[in-house]
Order: sequence, then structure tokens, then C-alpha cells
Amino acid sequence: MLKRALFFALLLLGALLAYSPHYMYQYPLHVDEWHHLSQARALTETETLTTQTPYYLNGAAYENYEHGFQVFLSEALWMSGTDPVLSYKILPLLFMLLGLASIFYLTQHLFKNYWISLLSMVFYLLLKS
Repeated sequence: MLKRALFFALLLLGALLAYSPHYMYQYPLHVDEWHHLSQARALTETETLTTQTPYYLNGAAYENYEHGFQVFLSEALWMSGTDPVLSYKILPLLFMLLGLASIFYLTQHLFKNYWISLLSMVFYLLLKS
């Protein structure tokens, strides 16, 4: 029972840490978040992946290695019918929970030790993001 409580306490702590910047500010925080939103919107409208920034009409092409994330954003945010700008704040929370659970189960599978798995979650929470 204690082990399960510690696991869920670390998940809750991770959720609070990931969502804390959005308590008082509901919009995306970083420039790259706005950039990803614009790329996903352009993908939804034109149905093609582009290497140009949608903000500029005749912008130069750039190397884009994040097409998979932009396809995911396009599907998850625009196709769901929610406001993409206001819904973007949920993504860091979901990725934090997914990352914590993945690290726990991966280390549990590799080392067969609950305490090492829990400690790996703590180390993941200590990473700056």
C-alpha cells in the first residue's frame, strides 16, 4: 500500500510541477510552442507538411525535424474541436505523466527493484525543463 501511495504521490508532484506555470497564465509560454501551433494549423489548413514558417509569406525554408509532433498537434488539438491555444497547456501535463510512468515501468522491467524505479522518477522530476 505504501509503495502504491509513493508512486501516485510522485505522479501528483509531477503533474503539479508541469502544470504550475499555467495556474495564472492560460496561454502557451514559449515561442516554440506558438511556432508548433502555427505549423499544426498550417498543416490542418493546407493538408501538407511545410518547411516554411506560416507567419511569413515568402519566408526562407528551414530544416524541420519535428513533423511528427506537428502532425500529432494537428490531430489532437484541431480535430478535437477544442481551442488549440487554450488546450496547449494540457500537453506538458500529459507528457510529464507519460514520461514518469514510462520511466517507472522501464526501470521496473530492467532492474526488478521498486525503489530504483521510484528513485528514477525522482531524478526525472529534478530535470530542468
